[in-house]
Amino acid sequence: MSGAKRDPIAALAVFLTGQPTAVARLLADHVDDGRGYCRVCSVGAQRGNHTWPCSLHAAATAATHRRRSQ
Repeated sequence: MSGAKRDPIAALAVFLTGQPTAVARLLADHVDDGRGYCRVCSVGAQRGNHTWPCSLHAAATAATHRRRSQ
């Protein structure tokens, strides 16, 4: 877990490992908009050109891998 303390994405992935419903939702929502940007992170309060995969998609993907390897 020491690596997760230094890497916020890894720390989030550790937390998300126990949250399969949240992981599924993040993976379903944070998708490529067809232009290489995250469909969710590029609108609303988080507006900006966040390239895809965004940090939340990356954390959810890492959590999926962690869960499968347990």
